[in-house]
Amino acid sequence: MNKTTPNIPQLEKAGYNIHQCPKFGCRSIHRSYGLWIISSRRRQSPNPAWLPKLRYFEFYAISHLIEGRAFYWEKDGGARRAYEPDQGVIMVPDRLHYYGRDNTEFYEDTIRFTGPVADQLFKSGILKPGIIHIGHFRRLLPIMDLADNPSDAAQVKANIALQNLLIELYFENQNLNQKNHSSQISELHKIIQSEPAKWWSLSELADICRLSVNQFRNVFKRETGMKPKAYIDKIKMTKAAEELCITTRNISEIALAFGYDDPYHFSRRFKEIMGASPEHYRRSNTV
Repeated sequence: MNKTTPNIPQLEKAGYNIHQCPKFGCRSIHRSYGLWIISSRRRQSPNPAWLPKLRYFEFYAISHLIEGRAFYWEKDGGARRAYEPDQGVIMVPDRLHYYGRDNTEFYEDTIRFTGPVADQLFKSGILKPGIIHIGHFRRLLPIMDLADNPSDAAQVKANIALQNLLIELYFENQNLNQKNHSSQISELHKIIQSEPAKWWSLSELADICRLSVNQFRNVFKRETGMKPKAYIDKIKMTKAAEELCITTRNISEIALAFGYDDPYHFSRRFKEIMGASPEHYRRSNTV
């Protein structure tokens, strides 16, 4: 990472929990390779934190929740997010964050690591802070077993295994996210159709999909090929066209049913999207 030198005393004074890299323990094999597994813990259960303090890490970490419920949040990163067994979190340096138990027992496997190789994985986007899917199998354990062996050969194997796992998780989560996004947009389509008179804000739609506004905008365009507003207008007008053909309701009533107080505005928008005015569309499509 392109790190700036933090003011540790100032962070401590502000009430943050500071976790610094150990001053000793990095061996020549770690420096030569560019990756150092600082420490690992199996099935640890951290002390309860009823008043959690934001943490500052000087290193990277991956935690796999194996039992209980937990949550993760970042300073200025939005609302806290819960996660469950089979999931975990990745933490990166210089990012104020907190993760911990969510009013239940909490057991995790965790590995802390640092070095230029990890920095490159971060810069390439493979290492991203936040919640990830890891799976039921305790995939950190084989790496821990290797890292516990002090031989140079075992340390190299541990580093390779950690790199491979991080890359595997990146692509697994990328594919999983794409499937989840398709499902989310499909469900969102049903919700929009169920409330035809409602004008949805971008933040409301993003909240339903549990995405940031920027993430939602990008995901929505990728999945539908349209901007959210144009998509909603298309849904409204398609359903309005059905009403024109199967009911005798006047234009003002139909306009109001789809959130348009002004029937003239409704008619202009209908023509833009459907290619004909409501009156002409009704005449042309009514038997």
